[in-house]
Formats: sequence, C-alpha cells, structure tokens
Amino acid sequence: MATFIQKLDQISAPGTAPKAFLKKLGPIHYSWHLAHNSGGADTGFLIFHWELIVRFKKVGADAYLGGITPFSPAELSGFNSPYNVNVNVSKQNLTELEDFSNEIEQWHNDAHMNIGMAIHKNLMNAKTNVKIPQFWRLHYFINDRFEEKLKQYRAAASDTIQQVITGLEAGPGLTVV
Repeated sequence: MATFIQKLDQISAPGTAPKAFLKKLGPIHYSWHLAHNSGGADTGFLIFHWELIVRFKKVGADAYLGGITPFSPAELSGFNSPYNVNVNVSKQNLTELEDFSNEIEQWHNDAHMNIGMAIHKNLMNAKTNVKIPQFWRLHYFINDRFEEKLKQYRAAASDTIQQVITGLEAGPGLTVV
C-alpha cells in the first residue's frame, strides 16, 4: 500500500494540471484525516501538510487559485482565530517538536471553523476544502510557523529545511510531527 506521501507524488507528476491535482487531492486529504484521527496515519499533521504544499506549488496550483499568500496574524485575529501557540522547541528535541505539532493542530482546527464561518464556505470538509484559497492561506501560515520551529530544532544552522524534513521522515518524527 502506498504511503500518503507516495500518493501525493503520484498526483503531482510532471505535467499534472492544477485542476486535476486538486480533484485527485480531495480524496487523499480526506483519507489522511480519517487515518490521522483514528491514530493510523503514516505521516504526522505538520509533515503531511508541508509535503502537500510542496506538491501544490510544484504543479502550479497556487497560481491556478489566483496566487496564495499566508494569512497575516491580523487577518487571523479578524476571524476570531488569533495565533496563540507558544511552544518552545529546542535543538533536536523531538518531544518538544511533537508538542508544537499537537498544539498548532488544535489551533488550526478552530481556525478552520472560524475562517469558514466568516467566509461562508465549508473549510471543515477535507474532500473539498483543498479547492478553497483560504484553506491554503491558513496552511501557508502554519507552514511558516513550522519552518520557524524546524530552524530551532535542526542539528546545525547550515541544515536546510528540506534536510530537516528528510531527517524527520527517516525516523519516528514522520508519524508524530
């Protein structure tokens, strides 16, 4: 059985049209959420969505949806979702990185609901929310916070974010972050 990251690779092969990618993404995103919520996902919350955004950009879906920028903290506050995750992550401390992942995931769930209510779109439906620009704006914001924490977590300042992700994916971090 293919892992969720392998499934993302399959739908983002060179030449994939953004519309086709988004259509195929909905069921994968939904399946990941079902597996994750039951404790059976092979990829954790932050890594799955980070990898998802890499492929989203790779196929040009960001441009297809009109250009995606992260929400600002002020915009999130305007949606009654002020960013309030305050978890310290130390160098190579996987437990702290896992705590950050859990805390930001909980904040993200509320933000999905609040933003969806404000824009009158269902951002809680994992099959369809990937076609809504605000979904991506929220996840771009989350990715930015994740990458800030990865810079604190990495073993050496010269390690790139991709190297840190690769290291996490090669070990127990894959399922908990």
